[in-house]
Amino acid sequence: MVSKVPGSRDHGSDNSGGARDTPPGNEQHLDSEAAEGHAKQDHRLEDDVRDLLEGFVAKDTRGRLRNVKMLALLANAMDQIEFSILILDLNFHIVFANVSATRTSEYSLEEIVGASPRIFGSGWHSEDFYDQYERVVQAGLPWHGVFINRRKSGAIYQEDATIAPIFDEDESIIGYVEIKQELTGTRSVQGELELVRSDQEAVARIMRDVNPTDNLRETAQSFCDEVVRLADIDIAILFHPFGGSKMHAIAIAGTSVYDPNKIEPFVDRVSSSVLEQLAAGPMRLSTTRAEWPDIEQFQQRLLEDGAVWVVAASVRFGGKMIGALICASRDPATEKSVDSRLVFFEKLGSFVGALIGLRSEKYSHDEDMYTYVKDIIDANRFTSVFQPIVDLATSQPVGYEALTRFDDGVNPAQRFADAKVVELGIELECATAAAALRLEKSLPEDGFLSLNFSVGAILGGSAAEIVRGSKRQVVIEITEHDLAIDYPAIREALSHMPGCQLSIDDMGAGYTSLSEVVELEPSFLKLDISLIRNVDTNPTRQALVESMCHFAKRVGVKIIAEGVETEAEAKMIRSLGSAMQSGQLLAQGYFFGVPMSA
Repeated sequence: MVSKVPGSRDHGSDNSGGARDTPPGNEQHLDSEAAEGHAKQDHRLEDDVRDLLEGFVAKDTRGRLRNVKMLALLANAMDQIEFSILILDLNFHIVFANVSATRTSEYSLEEIVGASPRIFGSGWHSEDFYDQYERVVQAGLPWHGVFINRRKSGAIYQEDATIAPIFDEDESIIGYVEIKQELTGTRSVQGELELVRSDQEAVARIMRDVNPTDNLRETAQSFCDEVVRLADIDIAILFHPFGGSKMHAIAIAGTSVYDPNKIEPFVDRVSSSVLEQLAAGPMRLSTTRAEWPDIEQFQQRLLEDGAVWVVAASVRFGGKMIGALICASRDPATEKSVDSRLVFFEKLGSFVGALIGLRSEKYSHDEDMYTYVKDIIDANRFTSVFQPIVDLATSQPVGYEALTRFDDGVNPAQRFADAKVVELGIELECATAAAALRLEKSLPEDGFLSLNFSVGAILGGSAAEIVRGSKRQVVIEITEHDLAIDYPAIREALSHMPGCQLSIDDMGAGYTSLSEVVELEPSFLKLDISLIRNVDTNPTRQALVESMCHFAKRVGVKIIAEGVETEAEAKMIRSLGSAMQSGQLLAQGYFFGVPMSA
C-alpha cells in the first residue's frame, strides 16, 4: 500500500488531467516568484508526508487506521510541519488536521474535525469546482490546484493544494490526504480580487456599449474603441485570418502603426505552431526578444509606439479560432498585474468572437475573393482585347474600346464587381488599362483608344497616372453612375489629363441622368445596348434613339451606338441619325467586329 502523493508538480495549474475551476481572473494567481519559492519546499513537504504515511501503513498490519499509538505518532509528526495537512474519510469529512491548518484558517480543531473542507471556502469556488476535484481523487488520481479560502475572521487567503487518495495493501482507497501551502505572503490576494472585480465590470461595460452592425469591420472597430477606453489598455487590434497563413487587421484603436481602412496583410506569415499556442490560451508577448519570430516586425512596431506590454488572445466562434485580439499599454504601472489578468483578455476574445462570428463567415468569403483577385492582378491572369468603333457613314474604324477577358472565363462585369467588393476595383481597373496601353502600338495609329475607369479611379488620380505618356488620343469612359457624384471634383481631375476626352456610358439604360451630361459636358454619349437591341422593329426605341441623336447634334456631342449586331439595326440607326454630320454618329458591336487581340 502506498499514498499516491505526487513527488513533483507544475505549480499554478491542475496536473490531474481534469479541469480546474477557478474564479475569473485567478487561474494565473501563482506568480513566478511565488512558484519559485514554493517549489523549493514542495519536495520536502511531499517526501515527509509520504514517508510518514507509508511508514505508518507498513506497521499497520491490519490495513486500517486503528493503531492508536501509530496514529498519535503520525499526528505528532504532522504538527511539526509548517504546511496545512488534512486527512479526509471516504465521505470527504475531515478526520485529522494538523496545527498549521488551525493556525492558517483560524478555526479550532474542534470546529474543523468532522466538517467538510468547504468550511474554509470563500464563496469564489462553485459547487462544480469541489465536485470536480472529488471525482478526480475518487478515481485514484492526485489533484493539484489553488484554493481561494476565507479565514474565520473573514480575511481572504490563497492556498496551493495537493489532494491525493490513500490506498491500503489491496489498492483500495481508504481516505484522502490534503496538503496545502498558504500563498498570501507572496502576493496581495485582496488586491487581486479587486482587480478581478474591476475586470468583470470592464467586460460588462464593453458588452453594454459596443455598437454591433451588419458590417464586420464596423462592429470590430466599435469593440476596439471600447477596449481602449479602459484605464489600463491603450492599444487594441483585432486580426482576422487571411489567405491561410496571413493575418490582417480589421479594426484598430489607439495607435497609428496600421491603417485599418485598407484590406491588406499586416502579418505576412503566421506559422501553425504560433496559432496552436494562441489557441491554447492568451499569452503575453515578449517586449525584449522575438518570442514569435513570425510576427517580430509587428511586435517591433508596437514597441516603437511605446507599448510596455502586449497580450494576444484568440478570438473563437463555433469551436474554432476566427481571429486574434491584441491588447497593449504604454503605462509601466500596469505591467505588474498583466500576468494575473490573462483570463480577462481571454474573456474579451470570447466576447468579440460571439460578436463577430456570424459576420466573419461572409468576411472570410471576401478574403478568399481578395486573394483570388489579387493573384489575377499580380500574375496578369487576363488578356486585353479591342473592339472597333466605326463611323456609321463609312463603316470604317475611328477608334477602339479596350476590353478584358479573364483567364478563368468569368464574365468581366462580374469579375470587376467582385474586385470592387474587396476594395481591389481600382487596382484591377488600372492593371487592365495599363496592359491595354502597352499594346496600343499594335493598333492602327489614327484611331482613338477608349479606356474604362470608375469615378474613384478618376478622382484618386489613378486614371491620370495610367494614361500619362500615351501617344494616342485617349477617351475616358466612366463606368459607374451615382447621383452623389461630385461633378466639380471630376472636372478638376479631368483637367489634369490633358488630351483626354470623356465618354458617358449607359445612356438610355436608366443609370445615367441628364444632369450628368449637363455637368460633365462629355465628348461622347454611348447609347446602351438596351436601346439598340431590335431598334429596327421597335417604335419606342426608335423614338428614344432619334431624340438622343437630335440632342447630341444640338450640343455638339458624338453618339456611339453600342451592341449593334445586325445590318437592320445598323441601317435603322443611320436613318434615325441622318441629320448628324459624318463622324458624329458612331457604332460598335459584333456586326462591325468582335473584340480581338491586338
